[in-house]
Amino acid sequence: MNEVETLLNPKAFYRVNRSCICHIKGGQIHSYFNGKLKLDLTLAMDKEVLISRENATDF
Repeated sequence: MNEVETLLNPKAFYRVNRSCICHIKGGQIHSYFNGKLKLDLTLAMDKEVLISRENATDF
């Protein structure tokens, strides 16, 4: 994932967590528990995509 992340434009893509990189305009953002964010991506995922409260401000 680290290698793929370096190939992408950081203005258009964001590494949400250890297993997911998404396009910034790739879905809808919702507030979640304890300051986290939940993403509803245009392309459906098998599991919820969450952004930690530590990374929520950067996102």
